[in-house]
Amino acid sequence: MSSAKDIVQDLSQLVGSTDELLQTQTAHQAPAIAQELGAESQLNQAIDFLAGLLGKIKSALANMRDPLLYIGALSGLLGLIRPFVKAVDQLVSASGEQLAKAGLGEVVQVTDQISEGVALGSNVLKGGQQVLDDAPSVADLDELLNKLEGLADTLEARKAPVA
Repeated sequence: MSSAKDIVQDLSQLVGSTDELLQTQTAHQAPAIAQELGAESQLNQAIDFLAGLLGKIKSALANMRDPLLYIGALSGLLGLIRPFVKAVDQLVSASGEQLAKAGLGEVVQVTDQISEGVALGSNVLKGGQQVLDDAPSVADLDELLNKLEGLADTLEARKAPVA
C-alpha cells in the first residue's frame, strides 16, 4: 500500500510530466488549431477551468504545510526520546538483576513491571515513528506546489488569441 509520502511524490511526477507534455511542439500548436476551427473560446474556457482547478488543488494542499512542519518536529522528538527509553529499560533490567542477586526479589517484581511498561512505550514509539516516516516532507509538498503552479502557467500560455 502506498503511503501519503509516496502519493505526494507520485503526484508531483505526474504533474511534472504533464507540464513537459504541454511544452511540446504539438501542444504549442493547439491555439492555432483552435483558431482554424473557430474554437478559441472553447479552448480558453477549458484552460481557464483546468487552471482554476489546479489553483484550488494547490490551495488545499498548501493547508497541509503547517501540519507537515509539526510532523517533522514530532518525528525529531521521537528520535530523541527513543534512546532515552532504551537506556531506562537497560537500567531497570540491570537493576532488577542486581536486586535479585542481593536477595531483594520482591523489589524485582516492581522493576519487572516498570520494564514491561518501558518496553510497551518503546514499541509505541517505534510504531509512531513509522507513521511519521510515511508522511510527506515539507520539501515534497513544496515541490508539488511548485509543479502545480508551473503547470497552471504552461496551460495559460496555451490559450488561443481571441479575435
